[in-house]
Amino acid sequence: MKRASKSIGQRVLPAVLCLVAWWTCPAMAGASTEQFCGSECKGVIRDWVDDDAVRYFPVLAEPAYRFDSAATQAPCNVKRGREPAVHAVVMAPFYRGFIELPGTQNDAKLLKGYFTDRGVQRDFLRVLDGDRVTRKKMLAALDETLPCVRERDQLVFVFTGGSTSYGRWFKPGLENMEAAACDAGNSSDVVQRMCKALRAQVAAVDEAFIGPLNDAIGGNDELVHFSSEVSINVDDGRLNADTVVTGLRASEVANFVTQVRNRGADAFVVLDTNFAAANDLLNLQRSAVPDGGWEWNPKFEEAPAAASTDGNLAALYGSGQMAAFYAANATEMALESPAGADRPVLGNFMFAFTESLRQSPGTGLVELAQSVAAAMAKTAGNSTPVFEASFTGLRFLTPREAIQPREQDIEVIAPAQMRGAVTVEAQSLEVIGRYVGKGKPSFANIDGQPVNIDGNGQFRAVLEDIGGKTAIQLRVYSATNQQLAARSLQIMGKSAEEDDLPVTKGRYALIITNQEYSEDAFPDLLTPKADGDAIAALLTGKFGFKTVLEGEKTAQVSLRLNNASKAQIQNVLFQVRRRLTAEDQLIVYYAGHGENDPDLGAYWVPVDGQPNTDFTWYAADDITRELKRINSLSVLVISDSCYAGGLSRGGLEEKPAKSARDRYLAKASRLKSRQLITSGGEEPVADGGGGGHSVFARALIEALSSMPEATFTASELFEEKVKPAVISAANSVSEGQIPGFYRISRSGDEPGSEFIFEVSKAP
Repeated sequence: MKRASKSIGQRVLPAVLCLVAWWTCPAMAGASTEQFCGSECKGVIRDWVDDDAVRYFPVLAEPAYRFDSAATQAPCNVKRGREPAVHAVVMAPFYRGFIELPGTQNDAKLLKGYFTDRGVQRDFLRVLDGDRVTRKKMLAALDETLPCVRERDQLVFVFTGGSTSYGRWFKPGLENMEAAACDAGNSSDVVQRMCKALRAQVAAVDEAFIGPLNDAIGGNDELVHFSSEVSINVDDGRLNADTVVTGLRASEVANFVTQVRNRGADAFVVLDTNFAAANDLLNLQRSAVPDGGWEWNPKFEEAPAAASTDGNLAALYGSGQMAAFYAANATEMALESPAGADRPVLGNFMFAFTESLRQSPGTGLVELAQSVAAAMAKTAGNSTPVFEASFTGLRFLTPREAIQPREQDIEVIAPAQMRGAVTVEAQSLEVIGRYVGKGKPSFANIDGQPVNIDGNGQFRAVLEDIGGKTAIQLRVYSATNQQLAARSLQIMGKSAEEDDLPVTKGRYALIITNQEYSEDAFPDLLTPKADGDAIAALLTGKFGFKTVLEGEKTAQVSLRLNNASKAQIQNVLFQVRRRLTAEDQLIVYYAGHGENDPDLGAYWVPVDGQPNTDFTWYAADDITRELKRINSLSVLVISDSCYAGGLSRGGLEEKPAKSARDRYLAKASRLKSRQLITSGGEEPVADGGGGGHSVFARALIEALSSMPEATFTASELFEEKVKPAVISAANSVSEGQIPGFYRISRSGDEPGSEFIFEVSKAP
């Protein structure tokens, strides 16, 4: 961020004019910010917080360093062989203006010795420790490392020390704003009268302005990894004028990792510091690499995800991978271990990490993470580590092997394989494959047709007019067009019959009903639980959906959530993403409070959601991202909440004429669908009015019970039954609500696709 041009006094004093109820704005204790002075006050508060943050965190004043300077483009002046190499950069500052952490210096010595013993070339090992770990030298060390990084190398970056953000440690209050605005040196009678009134009205304005103030603070929450020149002084919980926080920003670590990956090398990041998981490197990388990736937080999951979720398979323009080991969750402090008889003080996490490496030096990434987590769990009062990677095939200090194309690296999922050629008895043939090799695929080719590869390695295409063909070629390529695998699928014969609907392997319904809220700002609702119970019974009894995920080696997961927190919703969606396949169907039904931001979109409000605090809600963009990552070919979201229409992006095509309905269903059902039925647009909707159910839920229940066809689409259900019933019932009791049917763009929805309902049992 940049410093604003106006002084604090110039911008905060107009806010004071707004804050003083009797002076210029409508007077009302506890009134909203809009009632006091509109968006102008929000802007003034944001500007003041931005200035306050930069005052103490001057490293935030300029854009993040991108590592694309002339220094990074220079030739490598180190002699090296042709084989891939390991590079290591260790940063271990010592703080004289902060807490003196002796463990950081011992960490540096331990790692330097370990890297040397493991054969890291001296010219490729940089260790910064002590007082010399300034911001300038931190950036220079990373700049000087990049020119020698080549394809298939591995770069290890380690930071051990202190970190924080302005918003995490030093949150200002309204009294700090008042102190800055009401300078005792300003003798103006008008200002003094306003300040006197402000002090008298603080209790009244707190409720209105604490939300905008917290929002502004939240916008200054980027972590800074302290350099040795940091100076932190606190008086009564507030930074004083001698404080200077500088170092390496989280966004700069992400930029460096991106540059390493763009060179075709792998980056392995180890952060033994406070709030380490807030670096969120994998998600930052997804701005360039959407989809995929492996994440494990032992605080919420007993074991890492299954191997089937491995791989961030959408390419950067480079082909490198990344992994990150964090010492602590985003809200936890990292601690140092006490000195022992046989070892000096070390970071708790660094001790667990190096002990795991010593015991199993060549272990895989997932096994290493499990070993570290187990060691950390034995330390009383310790923080919980977090692990993430774009590809779990990485091994610490072990460069990737060159990939040799192998036929067995392509697994054919459909058509079903048998000895000899596959007999084709339809006008078209759907081919589904999965790449299971060691390389990082970028795209595939089926019978000359380029196709995308998803985060689980799957790719597919529907081939039309395949008469006369005896074989179909499947090939997988890297981002640099290197062929990673090739396979020939033998076929024979076909008839002129129409396609049947594809066989659905499993049907699952995730039912989330939030009725009882912890905050008074979100009053308890009357009908969500009854709505969810009735819809779950109908989906399971008539259409064969399941509300439980089961597996041979995995714990059972209930898909029926009542009064769910944000963490519970996130966890169950994660489990759904892990376990569902492309042949499964999924319905996600939500009933509860909703919120809408004109700029940021719609939100579901979990039962632990806080008023005016959108990061405690579940954003539509997060829902869209999860839908894109789920392998299921067909997903339907049904949202019965206020502002539900804000979840959608895009419109709906018209369906074909009835005469072509069967052919249409067969073809549309083979396309990837991500569709949404909402109880209303971007307006509040009724909680009740449906005889013990909401108006929308009653319409949905009756529609599912009375559709005349045994097979029908979600759009037919909506247009023929749900929409007319909701409009009729809602307009008879209130100003009305208009339900909607949409495609959820940016989630993988394909034009022409349809979500298909099939009756499996008599009602």
